[in-house]
Amino acid sequence: MACLIVDPKQLTWKFPEASTALPCRVRLVVQVVNYVDEKEYIQVCPIPGIGNNRNNNEAFSIDVHNVLGQLKPESVYGGAIIGIGAFWDGIELNVFECQPINGQGLDASLLTSMSELEPI
Repeated sequence: MACLIVDPKQLTWKFPEASTALPCRVRLVVQVVNYVDEKEYIQVCPIPGIGNNRNNNEAFSIDVHNVLGQLKPESVYGGAIIGIGAFWDGIELNVFECQPINGQGLDASLLTSMSELEPI
């Protein structure tokens, strides 16, 4: 089962044992800052008000070349809320899914609680 991450900067300290031999499956729920088409990556940041990242608006770049064929236009515009399924190998994310999420349906307290659960 994937572990929910609401702040991509948590990956390194939440999964210190991750490696290419033993990657961790994660689900990120983040906000798009920018999409750079020519370099095939999305810059994302935590959704304001979710988790313990109220002052963290620093962008995190995610390579999406593996899912370019599946990307929907509503997944790449600035301000969009997206869900990203990926494997974290301790260095980078290997993205296998990127889907838009309806922000009106998000329960901030539930997402915060779920993101604080420890992986089994």
